Amino acid sequence: MILICACILVALASGCGSDSSGGMDVVATNAIAADIARNVAGPDVGVDSFLPESASPHDYALSAKDRAELEQADVVVAWGAGLEAGFQLGDDAVELADDRDDPHIWMDPTLVAAALPGLANALADADPDHASAYRRRAAAYGRELEHLDTELKRIYSEIPPARRKLVSSHDSIEYLVRRYRLDFVGAPFGVTPGTEPSAETVSSLIDRVEQEHVPAVFAEDTDDPKLMDQIGREAGVEVVDDLLTEGFGGRVDSYEDMLRYDADRIAGALAP
Repeated sequence: MILICACILVALASGCGSDSSGGMDVVATNAIAADIARNVAGPDVGVDSFLPESASPHDYALSAKDRAELEQADVVVAWGAGLEAGFQLGDDAVELADDRDDPHIWMDPTLVAAALPGLANALADADPDHASAYRRRAAAYGRELEHLDTELKRIYSEIPPARRKLVSSHDSIEYLVRRYRLDFVGAPFGVTPGTEPSAETVSSLIDRVEQEHVPAVFAEDTDDPKLMDQIGREAGVEVVDDLLTEGFGGRVDSYEDMLRYDADRIAGALAP
């Protein structure tokens, strides 16, 4: 009993054996990055999502107040690869997508798992007293994401080979398509929103949907579904208009559940 009391007193006095961060402030550029960061930072670190759920980092312009908030953060977690082009992030921001051409690595949990050590190192640099705790949580969360990947493979395996054809509103699911061996037929919009597809592009995509017997087409939940409704109507296929690719959309509460939600929606529409 004496030893236990002594240990408690030492811990209270010096923080020995505690994962407490001492009030470190972490800012992530969107809800997905914030959820990932929380899993590594732990419950004692404040992690805020900089953008509101409905906002896109593609075209978000910072105010002076926004910029001050980023500058005051101990760690800024971003995706990089051009996603937050309007942010003008400093060189010390943690960019999870690193030097990739497409920032949407979160659609493949194994790519996020591979980025976790870099995130843990950034947190450790900002808070050296708890470096081992950040690295330990990063390793544990990486294992969770590997298990999630196995679960997603099982769900996508339910789609027969002839029906593994994906049409989405934006070309932002390349990593999902690669990881789970789907055949990407096309998208009217590119990776970066804001450009209107030509009538020729839309007509060509409708022809491909018909010719390749695509079972369904998908729109992201933040998109105006009118164009995908037109494509689905003219091609005579189902339209699923609530795919989650930029955030949780009020439907789920975590990054992992977002990927499960998408897998269930895609497999449910493409499998017979």
